[in-house]
Amino acid sequence: FVFFPKMASAMAAELIAANPQPPSEQAQAPQSEPRRERKRRGFSDAPVGEAVPSQQSAIDDESCLLPPVLTNLTEEQETVLARAKKYCMEQSVAMVLKKQSTSQAQNVIALQEASQRQRALMLMCRIYVGSIYYDLKDDNLRSVFGAFGPVKAVDMSFDLQTQKHKGYAFVEFEAPEAAQLALEQMNGVVVGGRNVKVGRPNNVPQAAPIIQQMHQEAEKYNRVYVGSIHPDLSESDIRSVWYDQSVSTVS
Repeated sequence: FVFFPKMASAMAAELIAANPQPPSEQAQAPQSEPRRERKRRGFSDAPVGEAVPSQQSAIDDESCLLPPVLTNLTEEQETVLARAKKYCMEQSVAMVLKKQSTSQAQNVIALQEASQRQRALMLMCRIYVGSIYYDLKDDNLRSVFGAFGPVKAVDMSFDLQTQKHKGYAFVEFEAPEAAQLALEQMNGVVVGGRNVKVGRPNNVPQAAPIIQQMHQEAEKYNRVYVGSIHPDLSESDIRSVWYDQSVSTVS
């Protein structure tokens, strides 16, 4: 036990003689030069995750905030720029005018189609009634043809000399289905002692294409018109007539 400290001291002296520089300093020595180079370029030795602004980065940020320096345009460049602005303005005005004209044309076409359909619908609601007895009045025709649906108007032509009608009239219904039903049921029927003639007005063929189109559109809907319903009948009574047809609504 007495000689152990002396032996330890001797071994330590031998180690120091073999390695005169400490291991920590020996490991850090090669890194001293790159560390100085990193500091010179603006980098920091701070731990990862800590933002330490450098002098070079601050200079770069200040340079980004400076406004760019613009040079004056030459006379030729100013001429080209003026032409480009003029061309863009002309194209913009032309595009706006084109859109306006297209929109106006579409509106005109839509109004024309709506007007044609309205006229065709009005013609489908009118029927011609001829060979009418001279003593019959418009009220008589209204009551006779009112059995097929609400009558909107009865137009009878009168002779100015005799003050009697000329034997024919136009009956206008509120629904085209009523006019079609009266056309099918009243032609040749005796009214006031005469067999009346029921048909379509002469100007109906002019609207024939539109009427055909409306018929094709109506075929898509499962709906029928029923006229001359007794006021005492209820909705259930009407449904009972078509009990095997699965009627959804009655209006």
